[in-house]
Amino acid sequence: MKSYSQKVVVTEEEVQGFQKATLTQTSEVPLTFSTKYRDQEFELLRSLNVDFHELLHLEQGYQYLEPIKVGDSLEISSRISENKIKKNMQFITLETLISSGSQIKVISESKMVVRMKEGIEK
Repeated sequence: MKSYSQKVVVTEEEVQGFQKATLTQTSEVPLTFSTKYRDQEFELLRSLNVDFHELLHLEQGYQYLEPIKVGDSLEISSRISENKIKKNMQFITLETLISSGSQIKVISESKMVVRMKEGIEK
């Protein structure tokens, strides 16, 4: 199945901007900072020709294994881990791994369903 990956370096400016936007006051990188790296998930949905008007986000889960820190060089890899069609409904699960070197820091899983128009097979 299709996957995307990118590399980024976490900067103090990015973290401060995120903290300001989310009204978060902490001396560390907030746990929610990893949501900043979900763009690839939308690229995966576009690769499936998903009609975003028919998409319902069901669940979002995170496993925080190691904290993200300013200066970390991160690799973000997103993939489609499930894509099933049942009764004109497309069930999609996306998985994103955020790692630094060989160490996985965050695992994210997004579950959604797309209502398909009748007569359309994907």
